[in-house]
Amino acid sequence: MLGILMPRGSPDDFYEFGSSGSIIMKNTVINAVGNNANTDESILFLVTDFAIKLLAPDMLLATCKTERYGDRKRTLRSWIWKIKNGN
Repeated sequence: MLGILMPRGSPDDFYEFGSSGSIIMKNTVINAVGNNANTDESILFLVTDFAIKLLAPDMLLATCKTERYGDRKRTLRSWIWKIKNGN
């Protein structure tokens, strides 16, 4: 899933907004996934309605819905990706 949410070649200053409104930096995401990838502390999500809309020849909007297992917290997610150098 990380490859979908953070495309190859993402800049080091990549960030996203969490469901609480907090800003989450690229390094935080990578470290969290790496540290919890194979532990009981992993947070599992159901991802539905994943869609991509082309905004311009080099820019797209990706959207989806997530539901966290356990407490069933639901979130709408979106990202704008700009394609640089074919990535």
